[in-house]
Amino acid sequence: MTVATAPRLALYRVTFHDGRAISLNAANSPSAEAAAKRQHPGGFVRKVTFLRMVSK
Repeated sequence: MTVATAPRLALYRVTFHDGRAISLNAANSPSAEAAAKRQHPGGFVRKVTFLRMVSK
């Protein structure tokens, strides 16, 4: 018998060149970067920082 577990997500902070920072949950850093770019179109990502693991 297999128990289904919820996927574990990580909390990332994506910082843009203009100083704006967006914190969000994502499965990995590339998906966090893509989600942040959708929220701040036209911005250049400066860095993506892993903050901590979260369970949903």
